[in-house]
This record gives sequence, structure tokens and C-alpha cells, in this order.
Amino acid sequence: MFFADMRAFCYHLSYNNPDHLPPQLWAWPLSSPQRSPVHFRELTGVDLKGNFSRNLDLKGQRLLNFLTTVCVPKNKKLLETYARIQRIRGQESGCSEDVKEMLLLLLTYFDEKEESLFCYVDDTCLAEEVQLEQVPLTPALIVCGQSCFSAARYMLSLDRNLINSNISFISALCLMFESYFCFNIHFPSELASTLEFLQRCFYSNPEKGTKVAKNSVSPEHEPTSPHPDTGHLGPRVA
Repeated sequence: MFFADMRAFCYHLSYNNPDHLPPQLWAWPLSSPQRSPVHFRELTGVDLKGNFSRNLDLKGQRLLNFLTTVCVPKNKKLLETYARIQRIRGQESGCSEDVKEMLLLLLTYFDEKEESLFCYVDDTCLAEEVQLEQVPLTPALIVCGQSCFSAARYMLSLDRNLINSNISFISALCLMFESYFCFNIHFPSELASTLEFLQRCFYSNPEKGTKVAKNSVSPEHEPTSPHPDTGHLGPRVA
């Protein structure tokens, strides 16, 4: 079934203008959180969601502790972000909530904007009501609620087409990374540091190669980052 789907998809990409492809074709193979990891593993040999789960267990709490206890006290922007997170998170607990907090802190740490990754809509918003012209062309997470912590569902947008309109936060995050690799999309410059750190720390951690387009981040403005394995500060891996 996978190879039949793959042949059909490649045929359409070869003989049609990608801008004219129907939304249901773009949705393949990311339309199902259960099916998409199988397609991704067949394409790349990498168990993306499995890697994420294992590395999150190994490194997630350590990274979050590093950000909150070492980085936050030294950085005014991080301190403001941390205070805002604690206010909107309230008493919510759990692995998914910790990942949300970690991701928001990483965006601030790398001086990248939350709105470049998250698009917020009303919690009752239907898929057909999303104003896609306001959504980035690159893969984006659409949050159905006032914040990541209050939202009960998420959507994934790719090229301003809704790929999936009712998924959990962790599934949406993994599907977003799968879409970058399945469709060979560079990480956008406005999210380059955050996404590459997540890729190396939690998803595949390659020793070589990058999804960041050349010259998208100037060397003189390139931030240091916690090492994906140790949590120590050092130059961002290239």
C-alpha cells in the first residue's frame, strides 16, 4: 500500500504544477498521526516519533530545568516569557505541558518569534473557518484556543492547506517535522535555530547536514545553544 501511494504521489508531483495540487494530495502521507510515522520510516529509515519519545524521556526534563534555573535568571526576555508561561499554564501538568513550556522558552532563548510557529484561532473554530491567508507558507501549528495550554486540539497547515484539523500537540509537532523532511522543505530563517536544535536534540540528531538554508542565519548573530546531549552552552551545531 505504501509503495502504491508513493508512486501515485510522485506521479502527481512530476506531471503537475505543485501550486495546483489538490489539498487532499498534500495531506498524504500526513493526514493520519497513526499512518504518517509508517510512511516516514519507510522513506527515511528513521522512527521520528519513537526517537522523539525516547529522547524526551532522556533529555526533556534536564533541558527544561536548565532553561528555567540557569538561563531564565540571566536573561530579561526569558524571565518575562517564563512569568507569562506560569501565569497561563496555571496548575496544568504533564509531559505535553512541559514540552509546550520548553518550546516557548527555546523560541525566546534563540530570539525567535512565537507567531512564526503558532497561529492562534478561536477554540470553536472549524477547519473551513481558518483564515489561511494569514498562516505562513511553511509548516505551521494552528492552536485552537487562546494559548497552547488551554487548547484542546491543534491543526497542521502546509503551504496554507490544512493537513490535519484535529490532533494533539505532540502529534502536531511530530507531523510538522515529518512534513519538513517528506517535502524537503528548509527550516524558515525566522525559526532556524529553534527547529534545528529540536531536530538534533529530540528527533534524529545527525552529525552532518542541516535543514537550514544557507545564509539564513548570519554567523555574527548566530546564538549559542545548550548542547543537545549535555545541556551545556556551546556554539550551535552546523
